[in-house]
Amino acid sequence: MHLKIADIGVSNGEFHLWKDGVLIGRIENDPWWDEGETANHISAGYVMGYDNARFTEYTAVYLDSFKFYDTDPGWEV
Repeated sequence: MHLKIADIGVSNGEFHLWKDGVLIGRIENDPWWDEGETANHISAGYVMGYDNARFTEYTAVYLDSFKFYDTDPGWEV
């Protein structure tokens, strides 16, 4: 997963999602800032989404190598 928060007042936010090395989701040129356009950050969210409520039995889900960066680590995405 790659998420780039937009600059305030500019729709330049990005979100990319890969599964098994294949890009399966992409949102680009998105505003990703709060409604008052005063902060460009994410204050809350779910890494796994809301689907965990649909499991009817115990289900283990593993995230591997989950990291946050405040600069591009060299991916040039």
